[in-house]
Amino acid sequence: SVYPNPFNPSTNISYTLDSIDNINITVFDTLGNEMETLFDGYQGIGYHDISWVPAHYIPSGSYFIKISTSNNSIINKVTYIK
Repeated sequence: SVYPNPFNPSTNISYTLDSIDNINITVFDTLGNEMETLFDGYQGIGYHDISWVPAHYIPSGSYFIKISTSNNSIINKVTYIK
């Protein structure tokens, strides 16, 4: 889940892993351009939480947060309001 949404100044991304896996969490704009990588590495079993505080150069707007594992991908749409 991603909350709050819309957000300012940050949003929290929560997810649960059933096994140790390589995780990649990336933010894209609506044109598909990669804006920021929030995490890229291995994580263990269980509940995880990460925050996204957009860099100063990122404008207000809609973004997609993609969480990828070796077996699955989930995409959530968020709205950033400055």
